[in-house]
Amino acid sequence: MHLAEMAWKSGMRGSDLTAVNKGFQIPQSIKKNAMLLQMALSSLESDINQMSERCLEIKRTLQKVLIKFGEPPDTDSQELFACVREFLDNFKKSLPRS
Repeated sequence: MHLAEMAWKSGMRGSDLTAVNKGFQIPQSIKKNAMLLQMALSSLESDINQMSERCLEIKRTLQKVLIKFGEPPDTDSQELFACVREFLDNFKKSLPRS
């Protein structure tokens, strides 16, 4: 009986059967590393999703701030805050020195 046929009859399927057909077993350390990488990727994907949601929240908040300052919603935040900074600097300069 062929090795692959014996493996099939014993219940091996998919990648396990492919490994038998190629005549080697996947070492346990590689399986463990693959599982660890999969877990890490899953965690990173979750982090990316959370950061994307936070980024959208920040964009919505910035648009509200821009509207309150009378700026178009697509104004770059650095533009707005540069103006605010300039105003504060000029205001401080106009105060009497003590």
